[in-house]
Amino acid sequence: MAQEIGVAMAQDYGQVLSQFERDVEAAIEDVYRQEGYVNEHGEPSEMAMKEAAFKIAIEHCVVGSKEERSKKALTNGGLYALIFPSGPAAGEATPSLDAIAEKVLNKLRSAVWGLTQTSRSGYFQRRLETEESTLVVCRCYVYRYGDRQQAVYATDNETLIMEDAVDKEIQALVRRASSLRRDLSMIVERHPKLQGQVAEQLGVELKRINRELTIGEEGGGSSRKRLKAAQ
Repeated sequence: MAQEIGVAMAQDYGQVLSQFERDVEAAIEDVYRQEGYVNEHGEPSEMAMKEAAFKIAIEHCVVGSKEERSKKALTNGGLYALIFPSGPAAGEATPSLDAIAEKVLNKLRSAVWGLTQTSRSGYFQRRLETEESTLVVCRCYVYRYGDRQQAVYATDNETLIMEDAVDKEIQALVRRASSLRRDLSMIVERHPKLQGQVAEQLGVELKRINRELTIGEEGGGSSRKRLKAAQ
């Protein structure tokens, strides 16, 4: 009897959860339609949203100096509000949301912020590459109403590019190398006989890493040149 009750409760929970997810997806589609992010058939279109988001970002967060960066760099919430002004909490300072609206907000914010990835595979970064723009998408931290938040911007300013793109990537590589050194040291301490093999393999891989990190033709060439060749 208890088992049957448990199965019935699990089924009821599954049905409720399934309905909740359907309601969330329907609400997201409504927001897309309200913003006009639809295809030729009037159906919600992720590509239409991405194209609009790119234009909005270029219009609002291209900066030329540190002073502009502090004012114009867009936080996740700021970018979301520009792309989905009719979305949950987009225009409210202290919104009270039900469970569905909160889930919609989180999903849309996540989708928006995902476009700002600073790697060359990020959507905004790829769009700039396609247009042969010299702008670079960067992330930084800004203060808004006393809160320190991550923000995104695009710039041609080489000082900002070095500070918020190049240096951050290099420091991330250094941290990864430091972590690898500690891991390998742990292994060698437990198995001293492996020290020679570990050192030899590490030497080989360091040569490969050096080749990969060579800037210019020897390191794989310009991504823009490869893009033209592909076209």
